[in-house]
Amino acid sequence: MTAGKRIRGATYLHRSALGTLTAPDQARVEMAARATGAVWNVVRVARSGVSLLYYADFDEDPFPALRASTLIHDDGRIVRRDYAQRSNPPILHRKELLVSADHPHRSTWTSATTKLVRAGAFADSHRIGTREAWRQRLKELAIDEAGEATT
Repeated sequence: MTAGKRIRGATYLHRSALGTLTAPDQARVEMAARATGAVWNVVRVARSGVSLLYYADFDEDPFPALRASTLIHDDGRIVRRDYAQRSNPPILHRKELLVSADHPHRSTWTSATTKLVRAGAFADSHRIGTREAWRQRLKELAIDEAGEATT
């Protein structure tokens, strides 16, 4: 696989990079999408199921907010969650890892992430998973979402 972010045994991938999954995992994703009709642009493939995730403004927003998730367990159970009205939704970091190397925005996103890593924005990454926590981290570091100084 040439694309994908791995977290705790699961792989996260943008729908444009589905072809990098193994054939069985591609089939699992396609079956989940057909079975639920969910709107999604990122998939989480784990041993126990597939999650179809929808991040608003994926291409435009440097750290898009999660709007909805649909988890399809391998036993057929479906769990839907709506994050659209949450004031502090989960956000996506390092989205360049979710796309293939030839994605038109990957180099721009990689450059921004590299600057943010150098600035220390990803220290204690388990504490910056929501919009407000991320904004607070950037404010503390006096940088913007592109890794540029704000002062």
